[in-house]
Amino acid sequence: MTGPPQNFDDCLARLAPLRESLLNHRVYSTLSNEAALGCFMEHHVWAVWDFMAILKAIQSHFSCVETPWVPRG
Repeated sequence: MTGPPQNFDDCLARLAPLRESLLNHRVYSTLSNEAALGCFMEHHVWAVWDFMAILKAIQSHFSCVETPWVPRG
């Protein structure tokens, strides 16, 4: 399969191997109880926050993130 996907079924077919890899990821077997899930989430929330902080810094550097100007008075 080369080139862009032609339809939704083509997209699903191309994504199927990646989806299968994600569904079989070892993290799911290690999160076998509430304590393990809690520990994972305690760390994951910081990873997401850090990523979003970096992403927003890049966004504000390269694009306009200000509210559009509006007249006053």
